[in-house]
Amino acid sequence: MTRLSRVLLLLAVFPVLALPAGAAAARPSYPSITKVSPMKLGVGDTLTLRGKSFRSGTGRNTVVFKRDGGRAVFVKAGKATRTTIRVRIPAKMLASLSQKAGRPVATRFRVRVLAGRFGRRFTAVKASPVIGPAALIAPVKPDDCDGDLVPNFKDADDDNDLLADTLEATLKTDGCKRDSDGDGMSDGWEHESALDYNGRALPTPLRRPYPNALDPKDAAVDADGDGLTNVLEYAAWASFGDDKLPLSYSGGDPATGGKAPPPPGRGYADRDANGFLSDNERDADGDGIPNQDEGGVGPLPVITDVTGFFAEEYISLEAVRKIVDVVPLYGPLEYVRKVQGTSWLDADSDGDTVRDGDDDQDGDGIANLTEMLTELGAGPQDKLQRPLNPCVPSTDARLCLVGDDDIDNDGRSNRDDDDDDGDRLGDGVELRYGLNPFREDTDADTVGDGFEFFSARDLNGSGVPFPGKRPYPNGLDKADAGIDHDGDGLSLANEFRAWKFTGSPLPLSYSDGNQQTGGGATLDSDKDVDADGATNYSEVSGPLSGPVYWTAWVKDNRCSEQYVESTYPGPRYTGLDFVDPDSDGDGLLDGADDIDHDGLTNAAEGRVRRADWCDVYVSVGPGSSGHSGGPTPDRFARHDPFNPCKPVYSAACHKFIPLNYYVKTDAYTEDWMGAQP
Repeated sequence: MTRLSRVLLLLAVFPVLALPAGAAAARPSYPSITKVSPMKLGVGDTLTLRGKSFRSGTGRNTVVFKRDGGRAVFVKAGKATRTTIRVRIPAKMLASLSQKAGRPVATRFRVRVLAGRFGRRFTAVKASPVIGPAALIAPVKPDDCDGDLVPNFKDADDDNDLLADTLEATLKTDGCKRDSDGDGMSDGWEHESALDYNGRALPTPLRRPYPNALDPKDAAVDADGDGLTNVLEYAAWASFGDDKLPLSYSGGDPATGGKAPPPPGRGYADRDANGFLSDNERDADGDGIPNQDEGGVGPLPVITDVTGFFAEEYISLEAVRKIVDVVPLYGPLEYVRKVQGTSWLDADSDGDTVRDGDDDQDGDGIANLTEMLTELGAGPQDKLQRPLNPCVPSTDARLCLVGDDDIDNDGRSNRDDDDDDGDRLGDGVELRYGLNPFREDTDADTVGDGFEFFSARDLNGSGVPFPGKRPYPNGLDKADAGIDHDGDGLSLANEFRAWKFTGSPLPLSYSDGNQQTGGGATLDSDKDVDADGATNYSEVSGPLSGPVYWTAWVKDNRCSEQYVESTYPGPRYTGLDFVDPDSDGDGLLDGADDIDHDGLTNAAEGRVRRADWCDVYVSVGPGSSGHSGGPTPDRFARHDPFNPCKPVYSAACHKFIPLNYYVKTDAYTEDWMGAQP
């Protein structure tokens, strides 16, 4: 039998199971790390990872570094085999190190590898390296400080720090150390920055305040006042300046390279509108987002509406932690998903191959840069946190989880509801004026946004849109609920309660922008919203509002210098609620009821005149001072709905005089007891 015949026979007996058309090859295994060395190193040193399932070649693996509580940093590795990766710690790691007193310090980073697939997990704490700001590993050959294979005696710059050995001898820096003071910044960069700071006159590194190659504490100093510390400017230059001169980022020049106009299409980066870009307004990593708007630029200044859009430091502010998944740029918006920040020294912060400006941090389908530019161009009442809010401009976005909710419980999901919070303002209107479309009361002052909006328009008189400024009723002013804007005797909060009681109609049935809402001659305060026989004012702040009213009234209407009228010492009777026709729930309307149980209705005791109280009243109590009562004396003139002893000595009046309570002097004895019933 020939060889071919044998092969054909075997194929007939054991047929090959062919892959179906279009079937993909087996997916690569997950890369894993078994050993990391060295365990302590610095920026500029090389880390070696040993493990399996790495990708052979140069630049085919990405090493991800992450400190606890920080964001991940993606670093392309150099040469690698299936089992070994070597990666040089880049300068951009300086921006991710923990800080102490503003200086970067040695920090432990967990490590993970992205090869054909992402490793399943980061290294354990004990197996994770500690990385410091300056290189720690000594050169392999002592006679070749920079390892460039050129012996020191032939090398004009032994440590490759851009300073000639002869100059280093003059400056007293270490000619065999790229970073003499160990602060993470090379001697050459600090010296060049000092020259920039001094107008190119030669300074000495033995003196401050110049960026100083012999001062280990100047990393945290912002010598040129551009908003970036020395070490951050060094990190930008070392990451994207190719270790070349002139410096692309200098610690001695706030606008490194000159105060030239912004490049075409980059005018938006000139946030202070001074005609040029400072180093903090530039874009080191070329992702389209200015440095100041991304994470890693250090502790931010006071957060405003013009900085910090994607800064992790901003997103992680203490104010955020108090309200789960809320970013406080212009006030809380509960959009459920917390956004991740970006890095100013990494054009693709999340490693998804999309540069940060074109990426979509909040998952609403609109690029970061597009949303940032829209936000910057918005008016004061149109700040919507666009770059960080997946629910703007639409709750239909994939990551806007509130779209499926029904916040106002009206039977329609937010996605199908034009007024999600049921405050009588459409979502688009609320977004336009900076109100929260998911909260009926944005400023939490107990008054709904819609009521404040329409009251403000009433007060403004001409239909001008809600201005968002005081003294109008303002959905963004949490301190205006107690103000009576229209001067009718009812506060904003009280008119809102009256409007809600009537069913929240539009146009408003009660408005804090109109004294006679709906027309007519009757003030809103003189109406009786709950139809209980007592006016709104009398129940809100007038005679039926509580004992405090009578104490104040008597003080302001004294009958003589010696006159006293003490507050009733018995039970503290409660005032009436103007939007509850039966405040005590006994089945009687408040006007016909009797708060103090003295036999007179609340309506009857809720009317008082000074002339009756002082001029008509005649004393009837024991030991009284003998009030004459005027031409038509009236024993029942002094009535008080919260005093069962006036105007009559009722069955609810106390039977024993409290000691030392009622006033008695030689000139006057207080009349505490009214007429016998």
